[in-house]
Amino acid sequence: MDLFGLHPAEIVITDHVVAEITDSYPVQLLRLSSAIENGFLRTETIERLEIVELFVRLRSSGRLGAGECSSIAFSHFNSACILMDDRRAVKATKELSDKIPVVGSGDFLLELIACGKLSVGDADQILHAWATQHRFRLPFQSFADVLIDSK
Repeated sequence: MDLFGLHPAEIVITDHVVAEITDSYPVQLLRLSSAIENGFLRTETIERLEIVELFVRLRSSGRLGAGECSSIAFSHFNSACILMDDRRAVKATKELSDKIPVVGSGDFLLELIACGKLSVGDADQILHAWATQHRFRLPFQSFADVLIDSK
């Protein structure tokens, strides 16, 4: 969660995402609460009619959770980038609009590296922790490899 505080953009989390974390992830809830209190994240209640209508339409497919649906709907109507790795949710976002930029976790860390807020070594430690502790793998061994390929 501290990484959100390093990013220069304002990061918004919907009330549905907060609810999912509250209901299912007590350890993560402590981190989330701290990030909100420290101003790293801003919560947004989904209540504008057009956002609610899109949320309901996405939710009715049964393929996505409430958090993903609210994030997609919010991003769509606020011209906001969305931070998401779930393949089904990314696909649904792209089907809805090719104008919603989708940023994955690896891309998020690359942005932090690019703006000088995170070193490649620290990003690689996070990459390793994701793979070994959370079964979340990216298709490269080091962010240095990605940075070399992009030049």
